[in-house]
Amino acid sequence: MNTIFEILFYEAQYRHRYPSYRLRVHSQSFSPTLQEAEHFIQAMLRHPQDDQHPIPQHIHHIRVRQLPIGSLLYADEYLAEYIYDDHGQRIDETEVSTIRNADGDFDPFWGREPARIRFREGDIVEVFYGDHVELAFVAELPISKDRATQINTKAHPFHLDSSDDSYVVMTTSDYMRSHDHIASTNLFPPHYKVPAPIINRLRKAYEKAQRASVV
Repeated sequence: MNTIFEILFYEAQYRHRYPSYRLRVHSQSFSPTLQEAEHFIQAMLRHPQDDQHPIPQHIHHIRVRQLPIGSLLYADEYLAEYIYDDHGQRIDETEVSTIRNADGDFDPFWGREPARIRFREGDIVEVFYGDHVELAFVAELPISKDRATQINTKAHPFHLDSSDDSYVVMTTSDYMRSHDHIASTNLFPPHYKVPAPIINRLRKAYEKAQRASVV
């Protein structure tokens, strides 16, 4: 399969005021390999004003997606995805395709090693929704490799897929009304100082949710 790597530079827009603020794709490029994509990112960060289209001053993150050439894709379909911070350091990745394979099924998700789970329950995080981020707290972690192996083995021929490589986040203590399943590559630590009232509200909501045994 012939593939290409799409590089997206996401920029924080307007006033960065929590609990949410807007993002946009400032610029993009393409590279034939992941290694060349990473070299390009580093070159752009070293010389941000040398190109005819300079990269933004307020980079939120950089997203690289491996895409098949010659295929019609939906917006969130990719073979693999790699996430970089504003210094070009890779902070997360997933190589579980969101595209159906030749058998019409999704490739299995085999869980995450502990070292690849970046957040812990109760952490306050930015949740990336494409054109903006919102603050929330982590309620549940991605499935571990051991647990994923158990599920995939017992549930055969059914199995976990890319949608299971996710965190559960909440904004209030009401699980049914506020929880959301967010891809692991779409969570970030807060980029700016979070006001104390918001921290207190989210922490109290997490503690209340714990007492209610819903997280």
